[in-house]
Amino acid sequence: MNPNPSSSLSTPAALSHFMAGLIDYAGLFPPARLALPDAVATYARHLGSDHAQIVGPFVIPASRLADLDVHAVVFSTEHPWQFSVLVGRQGGMGDFAERLRTDLERVARFEKNYGDAVRVPALEIRLPADGTPAEALATVRGALEQANAVTIRAYLEPHRDGQWAEAVPALAQALQDDEAVRDPEQPPLAFKLRCGGIEPELFPSVEEVALAIDACRRAGVPFKATAGLHEPVRYDDSQMGVTRHGFFNVFGAGVLAWEHRLVKSEIIAILNERDPNAFRFDNAGFAHGTRAIGLTALDAARTCFAHSFGSCNIDEPMEGLARVGLGLDE
Repeated sequence: MNPNPSSSLSTPAALSHFMAGLIDYAGLFPPARLALPDAVATYARHLGSDHAQIVGPFVIPASRLADLDVHAVVFSTEHPWQFSVLVGRQGGMGDFAERLRTDLERVARFEKNYGDAVRVPALEIRLPADGTPAEALATVRGALEQANAVTIRAYLEPHRDGQWAEAVPALAQALQDDEAVRDPEQPPLAFKLRCGGIEPELFPSVEEVALAIDACRRAGVPFKATAGLHEPVRYDDSQMGVTRHGFFNVFGAGVLAWEHRLVKSEIIAILNERDPNAFRFDNAGFAHGTRAIGLTALDAARTCFAHSFGSCNIDEPMEGLARVGLGLDE
């Protein structure tokens, strides 16, 4: 049960499990758009804080990896820094393979330079608008194999346009097909779901988010989210003129969909929830409505399906937790 917001903050076990490694730090990106020294310092502060357990990798474009050389003093083999690297950015299918090759070479040099002091567990790839999802995925898989980078999980983001309703299931199916033939020792390719941005049109509808979660669940494909998830629960942003998705909504829908094989209408109901007390965390598990998931299953759902979300700010989600009466104990 959620504690009353006026009570002292405490951490139900389910909240710790739900939030573990949930937020990838993207301080270099808008709207924060920090200079690299400031982003590095902010990430180091979070890694040294009492909420370090919720912090995932540092998100950075491959083109900026070399800029980290002047900050290498922060890297150590005792506490390696993790990075999620954006590769193959911008452009069409014509030079997609070449852009991927160039960026994967940058990743390889970075890992070679710093050895066990850094890790790159993830890549993030926005797919070209032209070409089919299957064609783009085949290019990605070929580039990863050529670069001997198949042990890194890659999250693929479809181009969001009028073809979203067709592109999302097509990409999920292509990822499922890839899953069937890949080496079981390699992590599966995964889906990246954009939940917002700096323009109102970048915020997908509840139906679009539900479509992605449902398609990924049916295909058995993991997903991560990015952008816009600064608060736990869905709310109206009058300044931008949009309704923002909450991370309780998106990842609550994700773990419960995985556990209970929810249909799309059930996912939509969770995504539409605006009452923070409707999301129940206690020492036995997490629940919304009549659907519940225990701690062991919650860990499995987070590991196998609903991975993380990128945020340019970690303080705001922490402050949002406090506003709904939930805190993360040391």
